[in-house]
Amino acid sequence: MRSRSFFYACLLFAALCGAYFLVFFQRLSLGVIMPELSGDLALAPAMTGWLGSAFLYAYAATQIPAGLMVDSWGPRRTMLLLFGLGGVGGILFASAEGAAQAFAGRALVGMGMAVVTTASFKIMSRWFHAGIYARLVSIFMAVGGLGTFFAAAPLASLSALFGWRPVFWCIAVFSLLWGAVLFFLVKDAPSPAQQQELGLTEETASAPAASDAPRGLGAFRVLFSSRQYRLVVLWYLTGASLFFSFAGLWAGDYYRTVHHLSAESTGALLSLGALSLVIGTPAGAWLSDRLHSRKIVLAAGSLCALASSASLCFCPSGLPVWALWLQFGGICIAGNATASVVFTAAREALPASVLGLSTSMLSFSIFACTACLQAVIGEVLERLAPLGMEAAYSRAFLIYLVFSVISLAAALMLRGRSRA
Repeated sequence: MRSRSFFYACLLFAALCGAYFLVFFQRLSLGVIMPELSGDLALAPAMTGWLGSAFLYAYAATQIPAGLMVDSWGPRRTMLLLFGLGGVGGILFASAEGAAQAFAGRALVGMGMAVVTTASFKIMSRWFHAGIYARLVSIFMAVGGLGTFFAAAPLASLSALFGWRPVFWCIAVFSLLWGAVLFFLVKDAPSPAQQQELGLTEETASAPAASDAPRGLGAFRVLFSSRQYRLVVLWYLTGASLFFSFAGLWAGDYYRTVHHLSAESTGALLSLGALSLVIGTPAGAWLSDRLHSRKIVLAAGSLCALASSASLCFCPSGLPVWALWLQFGGICIAGNATASVVFTAAREALPASVLGLSTSMLSFSIFACTACLQAVIGEVLERLAPLGMEAAYSRAFLIYLVFSVISLAAALMLRGRSRA
């Protein structure tokens, strides 16, 4: 029979998942309303691009400060502060009369959403057994993936019916209401009585005093003194960046111009990205727990990245559609089915006192690497444009091939069996 503490922990987990749903929704929400938004605010194309990236820049810039705050100040207080700030940013954006106000609103939303992953993982590590941590992370990420679906067709329909401003006003108010849910349901750690009911050890469940957490450079030294953590970061930068760079920017144009897919076929193919997050992330976590090895799953992800990047470089145009689905499916597996495994491996490599910073470092590193990788690919494509788009893409994607080889080497150097 389940205890009351167990049901409370499940409610707490559901509240955290709801917050992560909003992260993904907010991250992608401008795509379907951008034409109406640009016309309403009289935005030039360049300013439209800056507005679209405001969330991402603020999200990435807040990662490391948020991680340090989570470890030293506590995950609950940090989340409530920044999440509330994101709700205020949503109101500012929905009521914007010009580009500056809209940019400031989206930047505040990005700052508010930046803390959700880091704080949630720290809270989850204290409320649940280490043996189910990977499964919890996978469910958490899958719920976030659902946000990508609701930020597409449903949001477009609502915006067409009511206009983008009323819809985003409702989103902002809902975010503030969800902040109230977090306030009432979320605690940093279970009480001693709850620990006993949940069967947790005091070391797992207790929240250390803020003075016990390493600060500043000391926290970074703890992080990067771990060889296992360094390899996890290297894998994430080189193994998962293929998905974030390719799916996030180049895939649509590549499949339309090189393989001559229609817009509808390209859209259907790219939907594999969201599907792999919703289904693949729990599958990867289940497999790594079943095998008691994060290494095997990450190495498999690297092999998928290697096969797909090789096909991008060396397979000619005119591949059958089923082959393109396999190609992009391998990219999705590398980026999404491994996500929960990466964060679990990072948690197992380090003491709990730096879990917040370790999570935020992973998030920051993949954002920074993806931004640089997309820029480099774009520069290579521009230089090689006289060769034709197929040849230019083939040569530019050699970068992905090199990255996937490095990720495979990093995976093979990881510790073989998980601690859980």
